[in-house]
Amino acid sequence: MSFRNPNWGGLLGRFTTSKVSKCDGRGRANVNRTRRRFARFESLESRELLAGDVSVAVVNGKLKLEGDGRDNAVEITAGDTSDSFVIRGLAQGAPTTVNGQDSVTVSNVTRKVKFKMGGGDDVLVLDSGSGDGLILPEQLKVFGHEGDDRVRIAATGGSRVKIKGDVTLDLGTGDDTVDVYSEGDGLGVVAKQRFHTIMGSGNDSVMFDAVGGTARVKVKGDTFVQLDGDDDNAVFTAHDDDTRIQLKGDLTINGGDRHDTIRLEALTENAQMLAYGKVNIITGSGNDRVRAQAMADNALISLMDDVDISTASGKDELLIDAIDGSARVEFGGAFAGMTGTDDDYIRVRAKDAATSIDFAGAALIDSGSSSNLVGDEIAVRAMTGSANVTFHGDATINSDNSLRHGNSLELRADADATKLKFEQDLSINIGNHGQPMDIELIARTGDAAILVDGNLKIAAETGDTNIHVESRFDNARIRVGKDASIQTGRTNDSVVLLTGADNTSIAIGDDLRISLGDEKDSLEITGVAVADNGMLNGEEDVDTFVDGGGNSFTTLQVLNFEV
Repeated sequence: MSFRNPNWGGLLGRFTTSKVSKCDGRGRANVNRTRRRFARFESLESRELLAGDVSVAVVNGKLKLEGDGRDNAVEITAGDTSDSFVIRGLAQGAPTTVNGQDSVTVSNVTRKVKFKMGGGDDVLVLDSGSGDGLILPEQLKVFGHEGDDRVRIAATGGSRVKIKGDVTLDLGTGDDTVDVYSEGDGLGVVAKQRFHTIMGSGNDSVMFDAVGGTARVKVKGDTFVQLDGDDDNAVFTAHDDDTRIQLKGDLTINGGDRHDTIRLEALTENAQMLAYGKVNIITGSGNDRVRAQAMADNALISLMDDVDISTASGKDELLIDAIDGSARVEFGGAFAGMTGTDDDYIRVRAKDAATSIDFAGAALIDSGSSSNLVGDEIAVRAMTGSANVTFHGDATINSDNSLRHGNSLELRADADATKLKFEQDLSINIGNHGQPMDIELIARTGDAAILVDGNLKIAAETGDTNIHVESRFDNARIRVGKDASIQTGRTNDSVVLLTGADNTSIAIGDDLRISLGDEKDSLEITGVAVADNGMLNGEEDVDTFVDGGGNSFTTLQVLNFEV
């Protein structure tokens, strides 16, 4: 999908659609749905517009624009003086007039700009033009009504759009679009205070795009996006080298019901998507996608304060990816990523070379409950090169209630010098599940490592849990700095701790405690070094324990196993 150089052709246009897999890259059953492409537009010249007229007046320093209920399209650019503006009707099909003319120039504008669009498919463009660009002295307020309304705030050609007060865009019902767009070198789009966007019912899109050169989109106050109960999109993208999206305050995105897509992206080398305040993303029912992805060498997603992501019922995806070169995704505060009921997928992946994902505070990853056919999946992976995923605070991973198909959880350091590092405690909690649950901690090959500096705890409430902890080839290693404890629930549980080849290792810095649930469980331990005590507890004459050799303990207590 290309985002570069959207064809405004004079203005805006409609979205195209394409079928994509809900489970892109996941290897599960495809659940297709229609998704809008965000940045390719078709000119409004392709359809007939009823001729409209926008009335314009300056009252006590306030610039007021009001539509007439037809399809109105106007552009605001800077005038010859700091308090003057040119308002031009746009010839999209039948031309829009302004006070009955093609354009008007107003002066003595020292306060807010307010546009009441009225009914119809309306368009407002704020264009930087050239020179000093477009500077609004105070607030910008735009109110839509019924119809497919569009607001574009665009800085191009090294110029800027600067809004000194709050921005409020309340676009009403219809398939509405907000595009905040900066292209090329220069100051870009700067909102000095908060940026507040309310999208009513309809298939809506809100896009913040920095494209080419040193393009910048900067909001110095809080950024708030309210989506409603249809198929909506909120996308914040730094597209090209040295481009920046900079959100200095809190970022809040409320997605309603239906199928929403929310993306925070840095797509090419040195591109940066930066949020300095808290990030709060909430979606309703529907098949939602939330993504934070740094996609190229030295690309950066940095969310510097607490992050809270929560989805409701539906087949949801939460993807956090650092892909290629030294791409980075950083979370500066506490992190909570929680998907609701149904079959969800959560992925944290450092894919290539020196890519990294870093959680500075406590982290919670919770896939909720699953009641449908596929089950939940959670994957935390460092894949090649020196890719690493680091949790500096306590890390908790939860999965609950799979009634028809098993859930799965994998923590993997796959190759080379890849690392999953947990600098405090790691807790894995598995709730009631009616089908098998697979939990894997695998250091696969090369110098790959899973390192837990604190305690490791794995707890499953019910049976049919398969827990596999393995350092597989070459110098792969798994290390727990303090205690390791594994507790399973009812029947048919399997626990394996295994070093698969010479020079691989599993080391526990203190005690190892394993307690299996009621009847028909199995435990195998091979090549595990425990610095202190081992306590293994099963059910006599029912559970089996296999000592594969190469284990070491200060003391070992084995209770209620058939050995």
